[in-house]
Amino acid sequence: DGTQMRVSGEGDAGHNGGPAGNLYVLVRLRPHPHFQRDGYDLVYELELNVAQAALGCEVRVPTLEGDSCPLRIPPGTQHGQEFTIRGRGIPHLHDGGRGDLRVRVRVVVPKELTPEQRRLLEALAASFGTPTAGDGERGILGRIRDALG
Repeated sequence: DGTQMRVSGEGDAGHNGGPAGNLYVLVRLRPHPHFQRDGYDLVYELELNVAQAALGCEVRVPTLEGDSCPLRIPPGTQHGQEFTIRGRGIPHLHDGGRGDLRVRVRVVVPKELTPEQRRLLEALAASFGTPTAGDGERGILGRIRDALG
């Protein structure tokens, strides 16, 4: 967005019979309904439910050309994690290359549950146990202490 292109000799006529000037075209892009642009890369936000993210799944991701391509989501995928599909982004203007299609995962947690879904999630939560303070990621000093014994 905001790229300026010069078209030589296609501007206004020159003064006193001189050659025509250059035409400058300023390119402004409208937002796309599915993709965000990051340089030559496209970013697509893929919504997954909790089960899909935890268990993994196969999805089809739309492309700029209007078709779709397969993407395997591995088990344990986290919210915000990105996957890259090489060469499916914006074509480069001068060298024939292409950017990438980056797929950013958005894990959607349901706001409402059926009684069966609630029962299943409660059973799953009980199987994990109750986390306590300090069970999360520890600092580097704690990991070094553990490694040294």
